[in-house]
Amino acid sequence: MQAENLSDLLHRGFEYAWDCEQHLLKEFPKMEHSASSDELKALLLGLTNVTGSHTARLTTIFAKLERSADAEAHEPIRIITAESEKLAHHIDRGPLLDAALIMYGNQICHYKIALYGTLCAFARTLGWHEIGGLLDLSLAEENAANRELTHLAESVNRQAAHFQNSPSFILM
Repeated sequence: MQAENLSDLLHRGFEYAWDCEQHLLKEFPKMEHSASSDELKALLLGLTNVTGSHTARLTTIFAKLERSADAEAHEPIRIITAESEKLAHHIDRGPLLDAALIMYGNQICHYKIALYGTLCAFARTLGWHEIGGLLDLSLAEENAANRELTHLAESVNRQAAHFQNSPSFILM
């Protein structure tokens, strides 16, 4: 889809958001499974649930716009999750892996904060205030998730600082 105006750009953004959320519904459970900390597991389960809420809101938005919930494949989120998965296979289960999962969780949140913040601004500029309100909810949830991950990182990072991984490969 070519973007000829702000409305087209907003629609493309909705497609990116849909793809992002659909992808994360599959990836967050993998991250949760890799985590060792019960607190991180619970937080990642919460992120899966929040992602489901975002998907539901996007479904509502697509319905209001009388469009199908199509996805435009968007690589940034796939790159972040692929890196997370790669590290999960090369770091021993424990605080170091938890620190890595939090790092990637924060990256995902920051990406989604930028995406939802931009879409919200586009929607409000176009006078689509009801849609902007729905996007505000997702944006607030992402900001809260980012704060929770950052707070958890403070204790996990202290533990990870004393953890030595036994790598099964050599980095070159």
